[in-house]
Amino acid sequence: MSEAGMNLRKWISNDCELMKQWQLEHFDHLNMNDFVNHPHRVLGLLWHPQKDYLSLRLTSLLDFLQKRKNTKRFLLMAAGRIFDPLGFASPFTIRFKILFQEIWQRKTDWDEELLPDIREKFEQWCSEASFLRELQIPRYALQCDSVNCPEV
Repeated sequence: MSEAGMNLRKWISNDCELMKQWQLEHFDHLNMNDFVNHPHRVLGLLWHPQKDYLSLRLTSLLDFLQKRKNTKRFLLMAAGRIFDPLGFASPFTIRFKILFQEIWQRKTDWDEELLPDIREKFEQWCSEASFLRELQIPRYALQCDSVNCPEV
């Protein structure tokens, strides 16, 4: 990587021994206290190294939903605040996409007030958005013993 002019920096690991070794070798890595106490942004997600799981960053979405307006424009703006590149929240976001499709089929204008049945579904979706904070995806996806069992 360094030959291409891309020096890797801000190394982090969930292995404390490796972090200590990097510190001894003067690698550009994150502070040990930051490592233990805080989640870290990794490719748009939050990684919690102490318990080794990923979660979604939702602050932008939840703050935005507080300003709720019941229009098609607002719904689309809310959808743009969900960054879920690996699809962990798909069971939640697909409901939103179906709702938006229904609004589109009814030919609702961008700034027109949503019809009562659509508004009710959107309000339900908004009230459930905070539950996405509880979503914890284990980073390590393999079983521990599967690494030791070679197969042909």
